[in-house]
Amino acid sequence: MLAVKGNQPTLHAGIVEFFLVHMDDDFARVKVSPHETVEKGHGRSEQRKYHVRAVPENLPDRTWS
Repeated sequence: MLAVKGNQPTLHAGIVEFFLVHMDDDFARVKVSPHETVEKGHGRSEQRKYHVRAVPENLPDRTWS
């Protein structure tokens, strides 16, 4: 998994753009692995959805790979 913080604006923008483009067609053109977690406690329920995929080759600011 790749964690991106606000001090990496180019990388963050590239990841956001990738997911926005591919969410439009429900990831039909790329391979993703969907995951979902549900946690209950302290009187509330939290549901999280993840879409995991390999790092795109054209991701900007990919100096760490």
